[in-house]
Amino acid sequence: AAMPRGTAPDLAYDYGYSVLTPPAMIPVLMRAHEGMCASAGPATCQVVGAKLDKVGKDDVSARLVVRGEPRWLMAYRTRIEEDAKAAGGKVEAATIKTEDLSRSLVDVDAAMKAKIDLRDRLAVMVRTHKGKLSELVDLQERLTEVQGEIDAAKSELAVMKTRVRTAKLTISYASLTGLAPDSAFTGVAAAGHGFLKNVMDGVGVLISLLSYLLPFGLVIGAVAWVWRNRGGRIKARQEARPAE
Repeated sequence: AAMPRGTAPDLAYDYGYSVLTPPAMIPVLMRAHEGMCASAGPATCQVVGAKLDKVGKDDVSARLVVRGEPRWLMAYRTRIEEDAKAAGGKVEAATIKTEDLSRSLVDVDAAMKAKIDLRDRLAVMVRTHKGKLSELVDLQERLTEVQGEIDAAKSELAVMKTRVRTAKLTISYASLTGLAPDSAFTGVAAAGHGFLKNVMDGVGVLISLLSYLLPFGLVIGAVAWVWRNRGGRIKARQEARPAE
């Protein structure tokens, strides 16, 4: 179905922010941004997901996903940049993705209306049916199937309208290393980290290989030991046998 001329497109916005900050400040920032959304109320902002990962003291990361009213999110996004700077960090990247749901909304709505019409006709046929019982059962099953398709279409339509009415915002928090991004030692530190990782990966491969070969080595060693002892006993018996 074609959209009427002059109708504004139904766009779904998806914002993404990557924040680099000292490790100790990541949980603080995440709780602050989560609290801002919760304080705004569910009609304005809702927390969709939150995750915090810690590996030691210096390796901390987090992810916060919220969905809110687009105008309110404009101020919220500005606050993210201000909080990152105040915490000694920065916003490394900011992205905006849009998806035009205009045609999908029209198509799903039209399909749902057609199924509602079909459901109503099937309901009349079920009420007025005077034929075989098996035919009535088939009509009832078809009516139930169509009703399920209508419910699914209503749910899909509601989800798309929510995406248009609100915007999604994902904030990824990562640890900011002690070296400045443009430091002359940044490359050396990265290379050193890569060297250590490669060495440990190699040790891990050797340990895994040893775990596979060790059982075979034990079996081969046991067979060799038995064969050697048997050969020694045979030789001893031959030497002990009196010469003819």
